[in-house]
Amino acid sequence: MNQKRQLNNFLRYFYSNLRIGSIVAGNIYSSESNGLLVSFQNHILFYLPINQFYYVRKELKPGKTLEFIIIGYKRNSKFFLISLNYLDYIRNWQRIKQLEAENQIVLGKPFKYIRKGLLVRIENILGIIPNFQIPKFVKKNKLLNNQIPLKLITVDYHNRKIVLSYKKALIEKFKNENLNKKYIIGKIQEIKIYGLIILVNNSVSGWLYYPIHNRDSNTILKINQEIKISIAYINVDKCLIIFRKFNQTF
Repeated sequence: MNQKRQLNNFLRYFYSNLRIGSIVAGNIYSSESNGLLVSFQNHILFYLPINQFYYVRKELKPGKTLEFIIIGYKRNSKFFLISLNYLDYIRNWQRIKQLEAENQIVLGKPFKYIRKGLLVRIENILGIIPNFQIPKFVKKNKLLNNQIPLKLITVDYHNRKIVLSYKKALIEKFKNENLNKKYIIGKIQEIKIYGLIILVNNSVSGWLYYPIHNRDSNTILKINQEIKISIAYINVDKCLIIFRKFNQTF
């Protein structure tokens, strides 16, 4: 009798303290046609619908212990409805927020090109790299299914929105690798009245102020011509690089 009373007290306490959104641990007990029964301390208390664990289905075997999140209550059977997918989704967002707070470069693999840019998944969450956050000299189709560095620029959990920048990630990597170098080699990408657009390592481009009235009449500038330059100014947030000539005449 004491054991039964203890069990009833435990179940009463257990049920009264669980809420939608509570995270609980349980053991896979058995499978049914549309889901799994999950036990806690040998008592079947939870039901895991098949649509709440679709991408880890093969890993769920009787006896396996996992954490779940409560998403509802099944009144006719008095089971709590639980989910693996939603718990993973919440934790993925938490990891993304942490990456944003640390201002880290993340890796992603674009999988589809749409009119506004490239779609990519970060921690299994869908995001977009807008066209203006991709260097204009980069062919977007070449990025598909290739892992590339990215910077998080918008993380909005409430609106389920993640915006990333390929351009900022490239400039940050370039800054970290080249800021202290005496000079770097670039190629003339465009020739303008007031200067040159210089491409470095086929990954970033910057501005070299070199107005036409300062150029020697004998100077011949060619597209893809290599020149020595150094970094005069770099701003990752504004995606801006300004170069200076490195003891070189054209």
